[in-house]
Amino acid sequence: MPWMRAPGLTAFRMPPKPGDVRFATILGLVALAGCHPSQEGLDRNHDGVTRVACLGDSNTAAVPYPSWCDLLGESSPGWVMSNRSAGGMTIMDFGATYGGFVLAAAPHVDEMLTLDKPDVVILAFGTNDLWRWAPPKKIVEAYAETKARIERAGVRCLIALTPPTKPPQPPALNDAIRDLNERLRKAFPSEIVDFWSGISADDIKPDGLHMTTAGQTKRAAAAREALLR
Repeated sequence: MPWMRAPGLTAFRMPPKPGDVRFATILGLVALAGCHPSQEGLDRNHDGVTRVACLGDSNTAAVPYPSWCDLLGESSPGWVMSNRSAGGMTIMDFGATYGGFVLAAAPHVDEMLTLDKPDVVILAFGTNDLWRWAPPKKIVEAYAETKARIERAGVRCLIALTPPTKPPQPPALNDAIRDLNERLRKAFPSEIVDFWSGISADDIKPDGLHMTTAGQTKRAAAAREALLR
């Protein structure tokens, strides 16, 4: 089923133009407050700044605020966050566009590596790929190919599990997500960001797809844990 027919996926955030990167380095987010994260081991290019890039679909996009990427930056003083995510994006290339914007991840990976110069990239896709009837095996292969491209640039790459859904989304979607996540865990056992565990129905908006602020806060905590592992 095409992504634009899925409930809740019709709202599209226009992506940032090249160079227009959302930075989030605000101090003191209460929900994720704690000691300052160490930059040791994270600053891969040794420029003195830890740069984390987020690339995913509407559950990662910066609009509407806040996304887990925003919250992660706000809880991590000294980190510079970039977010080139947009609604409808996929890790696989289905040839789909929206207003001329390519919905596949691949061209945005190149843009991100060139303009944002990240130390770490977190990829968070899956829902829209499954809506397009992509087999979980093929989604994992696309993740592996994208991850290899990122790592060839000397950048660390983490893979996020796809979050659960709830009604009115069909139960079959969650079954497919479970299958995908199991395959992702096996393929990338030490490089997983767990966006599945601990997410309850209360963390998901009434559309059954998108995260509430509480859900995004849990995702930010999971991403931070994975980065510091």
